[in-house]
Amino acid sequence: MSRTKLNKPGGDQKCKAERRAAKAEARAKAKASNGGKDTEMADAVTEEKKEKKEKKEKKEGMEDMEDMEGMEDMEDMEDMEKKQRREEKAQRKATKEEEEEDGKEKRQQKEENAKRKAIKEGKEPASDPESPEQSSKKRKRTSTDDDLEIDITAPEPPSKKALRKLKKHPELVPKLIKPSTDSTNSTAPKEEFPEHSSQARSKFGIWIGNLAFSATPAVLEDFLAGERSGMSKDEITRINLPLQNGRNKGFAYVDFKSESAIEHALSLSESLMGGRRVLIKNAKDFSKRPAAPTSNAPKTGANLSKNPPSRILYVGNLEFSCTAEHLRSHFLFAGNIQKVRLATFEDTGKCKGFGFVDFEDKESVKRAMLGLTPEEELTYEDLEGKAELALHSLRKKRAILNGRPITMEYGQDPSVRYKKRFGGKDREGDDSEGPKRPGRFERKPREDTRSVNTGAVYSRDAVRRTGAITEGTGKKMSFDE
Repeated sequence: MSRTKLNKPGGDQKCKAERRAAKAEARAKAKASNGGKDTEMADAVTEEKKEKKEKKEKKEGMEDMEDMEGMEDMEDMEDMEKKQRREEKAQRKATKEEEEEDGKEKRQQKEENAKRKAIKEGKEPASDPESPEQSSKKRKRTSTDDDLEIDITAPEPPSKKALRKLKKHPELVPKLIKPSTDSTNSTAPKEEFPEHSSQARSKFGIWIGNLAFSATPAVLEDFLAGERSGMSKDEITRINLPLQNGRNKGFAYVDFKSESAIEHALSLSESLMGGRRVLIKNAKDFSKRPAAPTSNAPKTGANLSKNPPSRILYVGNLEFSCTAEHLRSHFLFAGNIQKVRLATFEDTGKCKGFGFVDFEDKESVKRAMLGLTPEEELTYEDLEGKAELALHSLRKKRAILNGRPITMEYGQDPSVRYKKRFGGKDREGDDSEGPKRPGRFERKPREDTRSVNTGAVYSRDAVRRTGAITEGTGKKMSFDE
């Protein structure tokens, strides 16, 4: 049988606890025996560290003191050296000034001696000697070089741009390089170049309209001077086809050499070109264009020709903050104002942007639109110079109200508005002359479409409603079987 060691419960734990207690007691005894020595050693170490720190601080303090003293000595030395340098500079300047004064005195003495000798010998005194700087300047000014000779008759040399162009197009030599104008050849007949030889406009030109957007200068040239037309292409000097976004604008300008070529081109008007009938006109023909305004009136928002003249002035493009007083004070220059009517919103009371001004006569309305007072109306056509310009600027200002350009035109008379509204019938009972104000028109009496017996409708339908028995009316009803 094998032997097995049986341990009592809790035996191992007790042994471990006894060992730990024995170790703790041994450590305590060792500390108690060496405790005094350790504390003495620690105190000695701290004292040595303190002494070393004090020594270092003393040494650093001594070194700082020595450095400060050395710095003060260095500053003193630098100040002394600066003073010495200044004194030396002052001495040098003084010696230079003395030398210059001595040299001037010597020069003056020499000049006086030379003048005296010249006077004794009967000669003219020599000119003052010049300083080297003056002589050098004079040499530059009075340089005895030969004058430049320019040959006026020589041909004008071509520019750099012309030379670059000649490299690409040698055939343009006679145009870019001008011949010499020698006096000997002045009597020889000069070659006459037409005005259209360059890119300048010619006297003989046409305008072509209604072109196709695909038209090109080559197509135009073939149309005007092709085989069918009978005109050579040399007659055409310039074709200007304005382009926009890569295609032509639908018209072109063509210049010719002679007037006969224009007549030939005008005969081709209304003919087909690319499927469209082109319109050809003389470039100087302005017959169907609107004539330019000849009056000196400034450009304003007044329209005198839209409505027939009346005593009412319509004013538009007003600010929302405009009031009737603004209109009255603005148009007082034209004449007496009877009434100002301003269209306003019901909720806010602000201006809707337009209004009406009633004057005493039609001439005042015209003056208000032209921006003239009664006195200026008599003399504005005869003014010239500064007076005319001053009146012109004043009329422009009168066409602006609260910073906005206003629109003006004749307002409609009340009688005209009445005719438009009621079909041209005049009001009854108003024989007075002048504008007629619209009044209440006479209404027709209202007819009652109901019968006299108001309950007849209900009595007719009483049988259907209530199912009551009623008397017979003598009518017989039969039903087909």
